[in-house]
Amino acid sequence: MAAIDSVQLNSLFVLLHRSLLQYLGECSPWTAEDSHQGETLAAIRDIVTRQKQDETLLADTLLESGWVIDCGGYSTSFTDLHYVSLKYLLKQVIISQTNIVKAFEAAAQKYPDTTLLQTVVNNEREILNTARVLAAPQPPVVAAT
Repeated sequence: MAAIDSVQLNSLFVLLHRSLLQYLGECSPWTAEDSHQGETLAAIRDIVTRQKQDETLLADTLLESGWVIDCGGYSTSFTDLHYVSLKYLLKQVIISQTNIVKAFEAAAQKYPDTTLLQTVVNNEREILNTARVLAAPQPPVVAAT
């Protein structure tokens, strides 16, 4: 079975490196810092860090092969997301993350001997699941009387 080539691996790297989550890591969403939203923002920062670890795995593999990494650019559509609700933003993260998972699943299926791809698929699925949990409706807070 053929191994994934550096051009394809670099394309997958760009999906992570310039993902919506990584954009959020550089440009924090504007939101009130109440306790729930503060916890959600902390969880978003955590999944940004986890995705950055997958990005590093891909970058290290590319660099070890002697490849000069093309880092790509962020989608200009991300700039429209600065002043949206956290609920809406999480929906966009889920869409973005779903596309990332699909791309890595397709690559892992095409190159089943590349364990790196399966590792990233599993990690990115976990990130997607975390985003889904964060986006799930929260029970209303009842004030103590």
